[in-house]
Amino acid sequence: MLNNIFNDVYILADVNYLAQAIQVSYKVQAGLPLSSLLERHFSLMKLNDRYCARSAFIEVPKMVKILASESTTLRKTDRLENFVQDQMVANEPNSMEHAFYSKILAMVPIIAKGGL
Repeated sequence: MLNNIFNDVYILADVNYLAQAIQVSYKVQAGLPLSSLLERHFSLMKLNDRYCARSAFIEVPKMVKILASESTTLRKTDRLENFVQDQMVANEPNSMEHAFYSKILAMVPIIAKGGL
């Protein structure tokens, strides 16, 4: 059963872009072999709170910096999309970063146009 942890994605992010801000929450995928154990650890260690704080104070500022460095929406979109894809490759599938950027990818054009 422990071998399945490497095959399944357990950490999911729910990301919303509203009023030039990113709102995020994290959870454990239900129904997988280790879901109940991971949910307990997720709750006991307050990982949703920790992951949300990391997203707000570390990940989002990285994107703000990219957006501020470009002058056109097209360039912002291209740079931000490349950055997000790089982050998805650089981080393991069950990391909070991978879950976060997996959801952000589809929102890149909207974020590039609306800003953060």
